[in-house]
Amino acid sequence: MFLLLGRRYPWISLVGGAVFLAIGIVAGNIGAVLIGCLGLVLGGCRMFASWRRGGSLLGGRGGANGMLR
Repeated sequence: MFLLLGRRYPWISLVGGAVFLAIGIVAGNIGAVLIGCLGLVLGGCRMFASWRRGGSLLGGRGGANGMLR
């Protein structure tokens, strides 16, 4: 679910990926580790893409003052 929410706010994918990665490492669950790695990679790519489009690193669609473009 956090992978879908990360399209508008990429930091959600990063945080969710880090949480799943930590849970997977502690619990020894390879599935959670893979989902965590996927979330970190997708969140990083989306944050970079958001930054390249001229937005902020935290995402969202607003300009400098928060207004829609």
